[in-house]
Amino acid sequence: MVSAILKRFPGEMPERRRLALAMMSAGDDGIGSIRAKLSQYGIDKKTLIVFISDNGAPIKMHKEDITLDFRGGAWDGSINDPLNGEKGTLLEGGIRVPFIVSWPGTIPGGVVCNEPVISLDVAATALATAGLPKDDALDGVDLMPLLTGPLVTKLDRSLYWRFWGQAAIRKERWKRLQLAGGAKYLFDLYEDKAETTNLIEQHPDVAAGLLVELQTWLDQMPPSSTPPERLNDQEEPWFEHYLGWQK
Repeated sequence: MVSAILKRFPGEMPERRRLALAMMSAGDDGIGSIRAKLSQYGIDKKTLIVFISDNGAPIKMHKEDITLDFRGGAWDGSINDPLNGEKGTLLEGGIRVPFIVSWPGTIPGGVVCNEPVISLDVAATALATAGLPKDDALDGVDLMPLLTGPLVTKLDRSLYWRFWGQAAIRKERWKRLQLAGGAKYLFDLYEDKAETTNLIEQHPDVAAGLLVELQTWLDQMPPSSTPPERLNDQEEPWFEHYLGWQK
């Protein structure tokens, strides 16, 4: 079975890449089987399906194609191009992921929604879809008005992330990234989703407003909003590689 799936991806490529493609293809097969069963039992039009990746790919910066029998911290064959960064960073390559929603007869097929959403929205959407009361403990929002449109095309909110010595906020086109030790970045994700150009000096007012919002959110997050004094030993090589960060 594994050999048959691997044969779907012939040609010259890293073997770890071939295996990654085969695993995704096997996942597609599994999802197809689930959808076929839903249709068989006549409940496909009563079922909301959400497919999300938990984070960006761990490409290990240099995508080394070492032997498949090596299990410790190796590249798994995935690629984040054209995004910058990888799993463990709050760059787009670490946090921008596939988010696919299907509900035949309710959500139009083949539509791309460009509004930024987050995995936290899934629980709130499921509650609303099930006709249950809104839970104020949930940070997410009901996405159904956005997905079934066209009355709602935007969500008036900011999105936030915090991990190790990193914190970030996304508001419409703008994203501010803060690193422990004081490094700060502002990216225009409409024009530069690869996060290659730091606009922090060109748009100080935008950057300052985002920082106020980000700090307000961080102050609500246990155990402490105080960032570490420095990036840890895993983060330092990442940001040196992806952003040219220096100690």
